[in-house]
Amino acid sequence: MYAVLMKQMLYLKMLAWLEDNIYCNPAIDDLALYMGYSRRFVYDVFYQYGQLPIGQYIRLRRLTIAAVSLRLTRQPIAAIAWQLSYDSPQTFSREFKKRFSLSPREYRCAAHWDTAKLLKKFHPDGESLPLARFFSLPEQVYYGYPMKYELRLSDLVLQSTAKTSIRQKVDRFFTAGGGSLSVLSDYAAASKNELNVEVNAFVGCHEAGKLPPALAMNSSLTTRSGLYVGVEFYGSWSRYARLSSDLYMELLPSLGVSRRDGYDIECFITRHAEGEEAGDRRYRVRYFIPVTLSAAGMRSDSGSGSGHVPGRS
Repeated sequence: MYAVLMKQMLYLKMLAWLEDNIYCNPAIDDLALYMGYSRRFVYDVFYQYGQLPIGQYIRLRRLTIAAVSLRLTRQPIAAIAWQLSYDSPQTFSREFKKRFSLSPREYRCAAHWDTAKLLKKFHPDGESLPLARFFSLPEQVYYGYPMKYELRLSDLVLQSTAKTSIRQKVDRFFTAGGGSLSVLSDYAAASKNELNVEVNAFVGCHEAGKLPPALAMNSSLTTRSGLYVGVEFYGSWSRYARLSSDLYMELLPSLGVSRRDGYDIECFITRHAEGEEAGDRRYRVRYFIPVTLSAAGMRSDSGSGSGHVPGRS
């Protein structure tokens, strides 16, 4: 038992070091030197728990970071290559095309974001995702107010400041006795800072006048009809803050779908207090992402639905 526990702790330490050094293209020998164990032992432990050779994990994580940078920022391709320690933009382009079957420029300009080959950062907690279903959603009007903000790409996973602001609005809404509140989000490259991601968000309800006075604003937004992947989440705010990243980096690739134009729809259904502290609150959220089916198709264990309006039972 002690040996198993020790190996698990070593694996987590390896993961943390690799992610801290991923932009430097770390070598297995560097990791072995840091860990103080033989190259073979380090390789075996990582493979046992990660189910991937270390070299492959490093390569795929670097390419995933590059793919996200291409889709969500205006950073030049050459700059992405240098940032991730490729020896030249040409080498980067060749490696990228081997993985994604598109050149970096083609991937950036594609109509839909193909997420099938992304590899998310392995999370030490090994948290499982909610069961996904496919939905054909109708066009829907929301009433509320818009929000716009920018994030560094490195901040996109937790979005600490933005999520804190949204949490305040969600808590205020439920405290005022609101039914359900939706947050709609779309992501694009920021127009002024080539390293930033611009988030266009909208906070609202299905019916005008349902927002509390402190949150109300006379504005509306109409979502597009079409195919969505949906999950129902229940948990803490800290876990919810990672949900979006996990859905994009793990769920969408596993389903073999591409993200199409449109808004992510996050509908907050309920809030429960499991203690006196804010951290004890639990939120029930329905999360929908607009998608289009790619060649890989749907997973056989995924359900499907149609005509379900987010936030309405």
